[in-house]
Amino acid sequence: MALMSGKWYLVGRHQESAPSVYMYASGSNKKVASREIEKILKAYTEDQLQEIVVDAIVQDDIQMIIFHLPDMTLLFNPTIAGVGGINSAWSILKTDTVGDKPYRAKDFVQDPRINKWIVGDRLDGTLGVFDDSASTHYGQIAEWILFTPFVKGSTLSINEIEIETIPGIVGDVEDAGVFVSTTQDGRQYGFEYVMSYGDRYDYNQRFIARCLGQIRNWIGFKFRGASRNRMAFGLFNMDVS
Repeated sequence: MALMSGKWYLVGRHQESAPSVYMYASGSNKKVASREIEKILKAYTEDQLQEIVVDAIVQDDIQMIIFHLPDMTLLFNPTIAGVGGINSAWSILKTDTVGDKPYRAKDFVQDPRINKWIVGDRLDGTLGVFDDSASTHYGQIAEWILFTPFVKGSTLSINEIEIETIPGIVGDVEDAGVFVSTTQDGRQYGFEYVMSYGDRYDYNQRFIARCLGQIRNWIGFKFRGASRNRMAFGLFNMDVS
């Protein structure tokens, strides 16, 4: 378990229920796991669940509760949960480019001398620093994947989509490419369009994809990339006709 702002976060279960994630405060508890997270926890044995390590950190007023499972790392964001609900507050953290290896950073400790989080490495004894100015993990590139909610638009044609970003690359390597694909059945994603997140020091570039085809009923989008440069995605806009 871990403490954050006077609230304890832990993985547990009631006698008549499956494993879940709970938040305890002032003698009361509240379940904060989504249905998808409970399905993940259900696959583990009691002994495996007892080995879970929980980290609680705050970075730039963003609260993060990290659950280190045997072969997976889950992130719960109480800040997002308070605004967008429980289902929007969960993410899976990973550290690789071709698979789903668990997030390497573990055992976060705040060092007041440098005002940074010092982190261990679940693979070896390497120490690192939690630094949001970089996107690499212990010097290695890591893939990120972002799924949008499904949008209903029967028989409509997508003229363009745009995501509000913080444009402009400040690093020395211009490798900020983004792969965009769509799904209309929630199972298979189609052809990936390659888009540039932005160019070095170009702070006016917009992130837009055009002419993505017709919607039969529902549609969802997947964005993914692997870059040494930071990326930030915000509001999603879709223009249809």
